[in-house]
Amino acid sequence: MSLHRAAPLLFALLVVVPPLAGAASDHAPLPVRNQMPMSAVFLDFVPLSAQAIGRGVVVGRFSYHIANMIAQEQENGVAMRMDMESHTAMVDLGYGVTDRVTVRGAIGYRWHVGGFLDGFIEGFEHAFGQPTPWSREHSEDDQTDWSIREDGVQTFDRPDPANALTDLTLEVDWQVHRQRGWLPAAALRLATKLPTAPTRDAMGSGGIDYGAGLALSWGYGWGATHVNADIARLADHDGLDGTAFEDTRTLRTTTLSQVVGIGERWDAVLQVEARNNPYRTEIDSIVESLSAEAHLGVRRSLAGGGNWFLAITENTMDKMSPDFGVILGIELRRGGARP
Repeated sequence: MSLHRAAPLLFALLVVVPPLAGAASDHAPLPVRNQMPMSAVFLDFVPLSAQAIGRGVVVGRFSYHIANMIAQEQENGVAMRMDMESHTAMVDLGYGVTDRVTVRGAIGYRWHVGGFLDGFIEGFEHAFGQPTPWSREHSEDDQTDWSIREDGVQTFDRPDPANALTDLTLEVDWQVHRQRGWLPAAALRLATKLPTAPTRDAMGSGGIDYGAGLALSWGYGWGATHVNADIARLADHDGLDGTAFEDTRTLRTTTLSQVVGIGERWDAVLQVEARNNPYRTEIDSIVESLSAEAHLGVRRSLAGGGNWFLAITENTMDKMSPDFGVILGIELRRGGARP
């Protein structure tokens, strides 16, 4: 199925399903991954609640994320241009082994294309008198613009669209503490990323990443607050072999999610994520020491368990997050209730 067909079908599914909603929301974070091509190839802990899903419970999620990237920067002899879009269809599965232990897996398919959101973003920028001076009109649907030059020599150039399977992520979560009063629920997370994505066109790093994380969750009836802090040891990026961005270092990510319930079925979610530069190369105009991304979304619960969600993403610092993105998804749950 092509990306142009997948997004409308998912949208149609979510429009039809919401009237069946009848279960209360569990006030979980938004399951958003960083879609910047230079970040998406690494292990990315999806923000989650510290509450385990429960013994015998199966959770399945399908999401479609469109992220638009723009960059034209030069410093210390290194120049990078990027005017393109990433479309990612992801499948996430989770199973409750015990009341406190959950195993998860995720894999998807990604397309790098010229730009589906360009017209919308360009119109928004012109309405506020802040147009991006050199981009938008330069990349058509059949062309991308991603290149790196170092000391006048072009070390990376991908003018054509690309598509490939993503890497496979496997994870084990252990809820070590249930919420008691204002003491939060807590969960430890262990994960690895296996190199199922090819290194061609920099669609994958070609190496194994592994990491650990901590999730804290406070629930209080009308909403919830979640903190996720993760650390990952990254393999070098073989897809950018021969460039200034081949060598990597430890990636640290912190996410704060505030969820507010609206009635019994709706959630509004504000989420902020911050991470360090995953590359050993430090070029402030391209990869600053810290990047941050904000997410704003809504969720509606479904009868029998699960939910659908819609969110927009916007980077606030650096070029290591997409400039603008939209994610749409549906999550289904089967089995017992959460403990």
